[in-house]
Amino acid sequence: MSQDSFSELCTQLRPFIEKKITKMRVPISVETQVAVTLYYLSDEGRYRKVANAFGISRSSVSIIVRTVCIAISVHLGPKYIKLPTTQDDVRYAADKFEEQTGYPQCIGAIDGTHIFIKKPTNIRYYLS
Repeated sequence: MSQDSFSELCTQLRPFIEKKITKMRVPISVETQVAVTLYYLSDEGRYRKVANAFGISRSSVSIIVRTVCIAISVHLGPKYIKLPTTQDDVRYAADKFEEQTGYPQCIGAIDGTHIFIKKPTNIRYYLS
């Protein structure tokens, strides 16, 4: 992520995640909150690793990740993600996506990244 993109994301999230300075503490900055969340989401998702990298507690990482993800999905999601609302819109989107990619019955994809999922070792398969 470029520095400009990061700064823009922080600016857009600031009204929703910025905390007030009190006599008891200075809050974690918006930039640090966004960086913590991006680091957590981009890696294996381990609170301990993120907490050590940023010098904050695991519970703070948990709260920050949840707060930032909710702010992104509630406030920025509708601004950037437009889903079809009628059956005709869904059919049109599915047809266009299949035309462009060859995938049937799909209206879109996030970024084409493939995520490896380990198969559980203790599952038995039964043929009927």
